Order: sequence, then structure tokens, then C-alpha cells
Amino acid sequence: MRKKLKVKVRSKIKKKRLALLRKIFLLLFVASSIFALGLLAKKNLTAYLKSEKFAIKEIILEGAIKTDAEELKALVGEMAKGDSIWTIDKNKLRMKVKEKYPRIKKIAVKRKFPDRIKILCAEAVPMVISINGGKRTAIDSDGREFAPTDEESEILPEVLGLDVSQIPSLSLFFKMMDEFAPEIKKEVRTVKMEGPGFRTGLGDGTDVIWGDVRNKKEFERKILCFRAVYSDSKERFGEISYIDLADLEKNKRAVVFPLNKKI
Repeated sequence: MRKKLKVKVRSKIKKKRLALLRKIFLLLFVASSIFALGLLAKKNLTAYLKSEKFAIKEIILEGAIKTDAEELKALVGEMAKGDSIWTIDKNKLRMKVKEKYPRIKKIAVKRKFPDRIKILCAEAVPMVISINGGKRTAIDSDGREFAPTDEESEILPEVLGLDVSQIPSLSLFFKMMDEFAPEIKKEVRTVKMEGPGFRTGLGDGTDVIWGDVRNKKEFERKILCFRAVYSDSKERFGEISYIDLADLEKNKRAVVFPLNKKI
């Protein structure tokens, strides 16, 4: 009796094992079939996305105002050759454009169904012209450097030997100029940084010593004082050597130096 029971138990265990193996085999077969179908579908989808239907035939460019648009289009066209709107490497395209055109600070690539791409550019706005070793470079408030246009070279202030560490202070100075005295900013032709302070040269040859301008309220007082003193001094003396506002808080007045005498 015991032998018969043992045989029956072994037989049941064997059947369970076989059933489990069949299930595992079936699962593996189903999984491998799904995987194969997925690869086939992916292959067909990739081929479809690369098809002539989506091949890039037109490049739309927006925002490239100071950048040579035709040259930029040619670069994008060269990089997009053989690609469709789905397969073009947008990251690689962005990096290449920024590398070749440092004036472009932001670039977005948009797909336009079925065969066009749109390139949206945001160009840096130059703050000053930096002169180092005879080389003229436009610099924006973030320290980005690029070649200036002829127009920018004529109207932007020049800074001699600008150091990267001075850019935040310079940017703050011009932001406050925009806020309190945009009409004066337009007349600034040269900027010299003297420690934490600034000295600007105006278009008529007058130098203005601003001193430290980090205090917003004090800078606003200096602007008000400059407006009053400048117009009055121009009427009285004609040409002015410089107006010193550096110690306005201490002296309670600006110091004006005409070309021929001191007052």
C-alpha cells in the first residue's frame, strides 16, 4: 500500500512539474513573439518616419535679425540633408548653430507637418563694445561675446580692457540708466570702470564721474543733480571737462570743471 501511495504522489508531482514547464514555455513563446513583432513594427515605423513623405523640403527662419539669415539657412539645410522632420537631431542642430553664431542665445526647432521645420532664434542684445588689443567685441549683459554690426559699433559705448568680473556691475549700471535716465544713456560714448565706480564720456566730450552707483536711491539723486548742473553749466561755460558726482552725498553738490577754469 505504501509503495502504491509513493508512486501516486511522485506521479502527481511529475505532472505538476510538466504543467509548470508548459506554462513557462508558453509564456516565453508569447513574450518572444511580442518582442519580434515589436522589432518589426519599430523597423516599419522607422522606415515610415524616414520616408520621402516627411523629408525636409523647407526651412522657416524667425528671429534672426542681425544674423545672416541665408547663411544660417544654408547651415541648417546642410545639417538636415537626408533627414525627415522626425529624425533630425534637434540637439545637435542647436549646438552647431550656437557654436557658429554666438549672437544667438536661444534656438528652438519646431516640426511643421509634413515636410517643414521652423527655426526660432533669440539674439543677444549687446550692451557695450569691449576693446581689447585693438579687437572690438560686442558684449551683452550675460557676458556673451560676438561680432558687432557697423551700426552697433557707432552707437554703443566703448569700454577699454573690460574684465569678465566687471560685467555684472556694468549691467547694473546700464539697467539703472535705462530706468532713470534713458536720454543720458543714449549720449554715453565711453565707459571706464574705476573700482566700484564709473566714469562715462558723453558725445559732446564731457566726462561724468559717477562714483559708486550700487545704491539705487543715491544713483537717482545723482541723475537729478546731473540734469540740473549739466544744462546750467553748458549755458554758462559751453564746453565742460567733467562733472564729478562721486561724493555727492558728502559734498551735497556736484563739482564742475569747465575746460578753462574751476568753480
